Amino acid sequence: MLTIFFSAIGLEELDEEAIRAFVQNEGLVSFRNQGQKYYAADIYVDDLGNRLWSVNIVVGDEDETYIEDSVPIFKYSDIGEPNTMFNPVAIKAAHGAS
Repeated sequence: MLTIFFSAIGLEELDEEAIRAFVQNEGLVSFRNQGQKYYAADIYVDDLGNRLWSVNIVVGDEDETYIEDSVPIFKYSDIGEPNTMFNPVAIKAAHGAS
């Protein structure tokens, strides 16, 4: 499962099909079979009251992959490893390390 969050400002009225087109047009994911629905989208309100789209995409199962391409996916970092592809230096506070 791949979950993508982004602001709903100006996009509140989109339905699931429009959100699917949006994530594809923005280059976030490419679906392998355009006729099948392996995703769900809904508005999510975070703890600060921000309205976000939460788009959940099934990447695949034991038999098949449902997407062609997606944004880069990185595993959670271990202590001492960089915590993001944008920062090559470990962020100690992210792991509670001193």
